[in-house]
Amino acid sequence: MDPVEPDPDLLVLACRLSEAHPFLGVEPHHVASWLGRCPERVFRPGQQLCREKSYGDEAYVVTAGRVIVSRLDRRGFPAPIVTLDPPILVGQLSLIDDAIRSATLTAEGVVTVRVLDGATWQHVARSPTAEGAALRRLVMSSLQQQLFRTLGQISEIAGGTGPAVPAQQNERLIPVVRLDDDDFEPDQFTDDLTDEQKIAAINPHKR
Repeated sequence: MDPVEPDPDLLVLACRLSEAHPFLGVEPHHVASWLGRCPERVFRPGQQLCREKSYGDEAYVVTAGRVIVSRLDRRGFPAPIVTLDPPILVGQLSLIDDAIRSATLTAEGVVTVRVLDGATWQHVARSPTAEGAALRRLVMSSLQQQLFRTLGQISEIAGGTGPAVPAQQNERLIPVVRLDDDDFEPDQFTDDLTDEQKIAAINPHKR
């Protein structure tokens, strides 16, 4: 039986995605194979693909439109971090470790994605096939790039080239102090005290 030829449009997308997330041994037609299992979804401008601190069971291959990545600041307001251009794989950590989302993804304009759900991920990524290897390697490449972007942003902020964060009036930093078991007696504090009050009591010079 002759092998089924991949959809031409999917093959073009697979080529672009392989170039965006390069990894040795990944062939576009193997990427197109698992992309064909991922249904298409369209998001309106301002609509969230996923929300920070929520649980998810989907990753997204952004095929058209730009996506804004944001995280909540210490006041609870969304702070944009970066804007991503297609094609790109995002949200993949939710498939790997079942953790809560670390950021919010919002459509800047009309955004089209291919949805890689948990069932498809488990089925394809665990299979000892070229298709499974292509998916695993592409996910690893995308995570590596995500790490490099994060390190670059940290370097910019540390070097003073990133966006300045204005100081908030009447707002003071609370030091992070490790509390060991022998720092206080078990009954010294009650649950009615805040962490700041406990720190102040143990380390009055660090208020």
